[in-house]
Amino acid sequence: MSFKWISVVFAFCLLGTAAQAQYEKHMQLFSQNKVYKNVAVLKIKDVFNPIVQQGTLKVGGQDLFSSNSNRVVKPVFTRSKQDYQMQRAQAPQGASRAHLENYFFLEFRYDLTPSQAENLMQSLHQLPSVEFAYFQPKFENAVIQQEPHLVLAPLPDEPTETPLFTDKQFYLKEAPEGVDAFHAWTVEGGTGKDIKVIDIETNWYIEHEDVKEPFFTNIVNDVGGDHGIAVWGVVAGQNDDKGVTGIAYDVEFGVSGVKWEGSFNNYYATVAKAVDLATEQLDAGDVMIIEQHAPGPNNGRYTAVEYWPIIFDAIQAASDKGIYVVAAAGNGYSNLDHEDYEGAFDRSVRDSGSIIVGAAGSPRGDRHLEKLGFSNYGSRIDAFGYGEDVTTAGYGDLFFENTERSYTNRFSG
Repeated sequence: MSFKWISVVFAFCLLGTAAQAQYEKHMQLFSQNKVYKNVAVLKIKDVFNPIVQQGTLKVGGQDLFSSNSNRVVKPVFTRSKQDYQMQRAQAPQGASRAHLENYFFLEFRYDLTPSQAENLMQSLHQLPSVEFAYFQPKFENAVIQQEPHLVLAPLPDEPTETPLFTDKQFYLKEAPEGVDAFHAWTVEGGTGKDIKVIDIETNWYIEHEDVKEPFFTNIVNDVGGDHGIAVWGVVAGQNDDKGVTGIAYDVEFGVSGVKWEGSFNNYYATVAKAVDLATEQLDAGDVMIIEQHAPGPNNGRYTAVEYWPIIFDAIQAASDKGIYVVAAAGNGYSNLDHEDYEGAFDRSVRDSGSIIVGAAGSPRGDRHLEKLGFSNYGSRIDAFGYGEDVTTAGYGDLFFENTERSYTNRFSG
């Protein structure tokens, strides 16, 4: 039996010739275990009025799904319907009117078999109230798949003060090496004062010596890497006599975590929900950073998260509020204009308003300002940032006393 399910289904994917090809590409993600086989995401069409009541998803007053011992139905976005209605009403004319309250999880206690998944997706797409459905992708921090192992710097014989590393932060310098942060700091507003930034990913050390207490956190931190604290150091490392200094060191920094708890009853956050929670905390002129990617339809290559409609809609709602959303292009070695994406990154087809950033070579190497091979590229990319040799907090190969006093000059990806 062929695996006739699809992890991402747009409304027009009704298995014509092109849709069949798309369908088969997503079948491969299932076979490669690159989606969560026990969680489906579905969106009810905006003309209907879905609600979860006593464990039952009701659409147009009729029961669509009921929670039972093997599955749970719950909304993806947890703010009230009135909040989302108000958000749409306050959006500028011509802005997105996506109904975020119409997205739901259908979570099973067990992984579905290929035939069960096939039957589920076929059943969902036969329902007139369902706009699309797919299995939850496996999102990850946007790192290089084969990230080089960083060896910790040797511990000093005696406790010592943390050195100052701004001389190694070439990205603070004038162009073409950096963003001319030293000059920006002399201009009113150039240090980021009165601006809020929320980073969406994992792996922050909240107690690191070089960062202020975050103004917002949404879940228990997933400590198991250093990616988040490295991003934090680049953006908002404190301006003092030790460690690194962030490009916009005066911003208020917050973290909106993405973590899979792996249990049927435990809370878990998705990128889409993390974006929505950040949107609630930010105002026009503030900044949201999305440091995630996931395997997509182009042979399972990692791609930018707004490929998936639920995240696209959440990002667009943030953009409509006047928030600057800056998202990783993904480290998939591929062109986002590829036909496998069916125009998902074509601004003439749809535009979330986000700024998508790829990775370029550093002045320390021989590829300065050139696209690095692992980075995605294409017409949708708005900018490139350094993807190698970045000095920042975390990892500990440059200086290490403990996880709260650790620095690197090889942050990459």
